[in-house]
Amino acid sequence: MQVFSWKKSSKKNIIITSFEDVMVHQQNLYLKYLYLFQSLLLKNIHLLLF
Repeated sequence: MQVFSWKKSSKKNIIITSFEDVMVHQQNLYLKYLYLFQSLLLKNIHLLLF
């Protein structure tokens, strides 16, 4: 949904050219946060278990 809010605030010619780039950017952010979340989770589990 963030992609669409970004699209609305942009110029129309930019939307078409950079829509794919935005999707890639969103995916990279998602993967980054997923990695961060997993590492935090693992640390917390490690603290709980040991």
